[in-house]
Amino acid sequence: MDLLWSLLKKIKDVGLKNQKIKKNIFVIDKKIEFKDKDSGAYYILEPSDKLSFNVEINYPNSFLNNNIAILKDINSFEEMIAPSRTFCFLNDLKSLIENNLIKGGDLNNAVVFIDNDDDDLKKLILNKFQLEINKGEILNNNKLRFDNEPARHKLLDVIGDFCLLGKNIQAKITCYKPGHKNNIACVKYLHKIMKEKEEKIGPQIDLSVKPFYNTEQIKKILPHRDPFLFIDEIRDLGEDYIVGVKYVLKEESYFKGHFPGEPVMPGVLQLETMAQAGGVLILSTVEDP
Repeated sequence: MDLLWSLLKKIKDVGLKNQKIKKNIFVIDKKIEFKDKDSGAYYILEPSDKLSFNVEINYPNSFLNNNIAILKDINSFEEMIAPSRTFCFLNDLKSLIENNLIKGGDLNNAVVFIDNDDDDLKKLILNKFQLEINKGEILNNNKLRFDNEPARHKLLDVIGDFCLLGKNIQAKITCYKPGHKNNIACVKYLHKIMKEKEEKIGPQIDLSVKPFYNTEQIKKILPHRDPFLFIDEIRDLGEDYIVGVKYVLKEESYFKGHFPGEPVMPGVLQLETMAQAGGVLILSTVEDP
């Protein structure tokens, strides 16, 4: 069994547990393009109601000319993408073998395309592995698991590299000639855009939807009570951030003297409100607040 399949099985055997913390999602709200002039690779991210991928590879070789893979639902990853093996050409093996590399590689986890008639190279591989070598075939007459298995593996690489963003992403992602180097360069570009967006607009909340924690749920975490409980709702909660809401009413007692006709919530109470939100953030990480 391939390593990735084995890991997926072990994760499923352990089981999944729902987390209290809301998923941190980077939503693409306008078209973003990233290109690498040297390789001709390009990436397009477009707004979408869910995550999907469209990957095309195009090598100057009959095996991999206009090889396309599409993943419309990330829940299909295990069945449609995970089984796809890495690939290379016979020419690539020479330097790998001579440098005593690819020790973990075998024909269960890799596909080798035979694209030439290099007798010296064939002899090297035959002497070391005793495999069948026929031009225009796959090493040892191996068979592809999917007609577009190479493109599916490149899609697998894109998914893995995009995890480096540190957030789930919601977009339709189209990639042409992707590779690890450009995948990571694209992720760095997206990370910069994400950070600039966060710094510019701050957290976004929708007061029409149900809060993450209401007042009664907050009371189960914080010891504060009226009139010194200032947090009314928690609207978002992550590993290192929180968005709390305090509804400031015109009837607040401190407005009578602070100041008549010019109501201002005292700065010390604003700080206390933020401190209480911070308390919820910290205490949410322990089993018994």
